[in-house]
Amino acid sequence: MVLIIPLLSTRKCKCMEEASHTNLLDEHKEEAHSPVFFFNVAEMHEKLKVDFSDIVLVVTDEISSRNKVVWLKNETKEYTLMNVSFPLFLKYSGKLFKVNKFTLLSVDAVHSCTHDFITLNNLFPGWTNKQVTLGRHYRDAFYKRIEKLKGQKSVFFNTRNLSFTT
Repeated sequence: MVLIIPLLSTRKCKCMEEASHTNLLDEHKEEAHSPVFFFNVAEMHEKLKVDFSDIVLVVTDEISSRNKVVWLKNETKEYTLMNVSFPLFLKYSGKLFKVNKFTLLSVDAVHSCTHDFITLNNLFPGWTNKQVTLGRHYRDAFYKRIEKLKGQKSVFFNTRNLSFTT
């Protein structure tokens, strides 16, 4: 849906009032789409369309910290997005959380967790027993997030040895 808003404030108020009476704005609010952005990719000379709900893992590039390496759900390769920061991903994706200084991880990618390591699901070829380090400063926020998800989906959480499985 496209809503054209005039520049004059009086016309803008009238336009918004008419749109609310015709339920255009209410219908738009019910559509729960995650944001889609176009990013410059280092491997291509064109922009890549990225849906934030498809992001599984984001890691800071080893060559330039401004670039981020991203793995998407239904893709077989990784993409290096240029000039992107972590706050952009955290702002627009509800599934991503920070596990250490250089890594964002999706809730869907977590298989199990021990005190210092998160084992990832085998979503991609070569990801068997792939682990990500859980940073000391991010550990409490991670466990709070998992406790919150415990009520939403079936997550077994064992607080004695600090591990859980989905």
